[in-house]
Amino acid sequence: MKVRWSIICLWAVCAITAQGQAPLSVGYQKRIQLPVTGATAAYSLDSNVVEASAVNGVVEIVGKAPGTANIVIVTPAGVQSLAVTVPVPPPVLQPGFDPPGHEGSGESGTYEFRYNSDPGQITNSLDLRRTQGKSFTRLQLVNANLFSSGGSASVVGFPYLSYEISRPNLDLTFVDQIVTNSPLTLDGYMVRGFHMREGPWLFHGGFASIATFQGLFLTTDREYTAGISRSFTLNSLSSLQGNFYYFRNPASQRLVSSNGGVGSLVYSLKKKDVGSLLAEVGVSHGLGLAARGNYDDEKDHITGSFRRQSAGFASLAINNQHGTFADLSASRKLTQRLYGSLNLNQSNFNLPRLSQSTFTTSTQLSFKINRYFSVNGGGSFATFQSKLPPSDRISTVKNVRHLTQFDGSRALVLTSAGGGGFGPRAVITPETVTLSQTVLSAAQVQVLQQLRQTQEAQDQLFRSMRDVTGGNGGPGR
Repeated sequence: MKVRWSIICLWAVCAITAQGQAPLSVGYQKRIQLPVTGATAAYSLDSNVVEASAVNGVVEIVGKAPGTANIVIVTPAGVQSLAVTVPVPPPVLQPGFDPPGHEGSGESGTYEFRYNSDPGQITNSLDLRRTQGKSFTRLQLVNANLFSSGGSASVVGFPYLSYEISRPNLDLTFVDQIVTNSPLTLDGYMVRGFHMREGPWLFHGGFASIATFQGLFLTTDREYTAGISRSFTLNSLSSLQGNFYYFRNPASQRLVSSNGGVGSLVYSLKKKDVGSLLAEVGVSHGLGLAARGNYDDEKDHITGSFRRQSAGFASLAINNQHGTFADLSASRKLTQRLYGSLNLNQSNFNLPRLSQSTFTTSTQLSFKINRYFSVNGGGSFATFQSKLPPSDRISTVKNVRHLTQFDGSRALVLTSAGGGGFGPRAVITPETVTLSQTVLSAAQVQVLQQLRQTQEAQDQLFRSMRDVTGGNGGPGR
């Protein structure tokens, strides 16, 4: 069963185009939404340029000011980083005014002050930029000051400090940079050190000391890395990139993350307005494979990823998810009134002291009866098994149906849901019916319906995991 789903997810990702490394463009004072499977939180590292939030697997990005910023997306499978660019809008000039003679040149800067009462903290953010044509120089600084500090933590810190010099064929960045190189090397991690790009060559060297857990940014021991990359253009749509990186982790983390070198080859295919594909094969203390992609047209929207790393594959300790991980999210407009969606997620951890597999899937069909009524139906299935420490296999099945009536801003939602039991076999329980009436927009009603389904599935899985550990009287109870 697990092997079959891995093959299905890998085939789906390789059959579609994949997500490349080009920055995402968001219009000035515009907003876009991106489906990211399992996304629970999203943060912008420069809220002056873009703002980001995540609700029920949908990430919303808002362009606030021209510039480039990185957003961090938190998912159950790990942390993703996405570069976002907000282009400069065309100037609006009064009649009789001439456009500026040196377009694209100038200086700008922003300063932001924040105060938190609990815990007592002051944060200062400074961003200075000088632009001339295609070249620019930029200084970014974030300073945090704690009024009181327990233990050995410092009361003054600089979570982010970056000085960047960019030219058409040369980029130099000193101190901090969010590095998104490839899935098997550095994929969205902040590295403090020195970074350089000259033509097709890339170099990153330094250490990482920031990790995330359930939306929190945590300080870790320093994990050192250095690597070099060389890209080769095949044609206007595709390219190859060779990588070699070396990782050295603290002694306390070497049980779960190996030191050593990683060599990999990345193939990238990008087709504008349709999709892109990225596939990577790597060699370290074992073999690594990775792929991710997306495809979009008028009827279909598909995104997916796949990653497999052997237990001894060298990497940063903050990326210790060794094993097999895959996810697929697809939606299709079947007819003018019928829509369907499918989500798959598989996580198989292969660590020295942990061997667990989790598989979840959900599907939904939505039929619009007329202007005022729509019917939604769907189901979900989840299974969990731990080999180390050993436990019984746990499965749960749930089916949900909705009848929705829209009348202006008022929505009447009738929900019928059937839930499954836990243990080696899934058992359908009697259906329950709930009726609620609220003054909400149609979009808000759909979001609440999806949140309700997701929360119920998570609650069932958490109860099942608690039973396995003996918190409710024994496994499968």
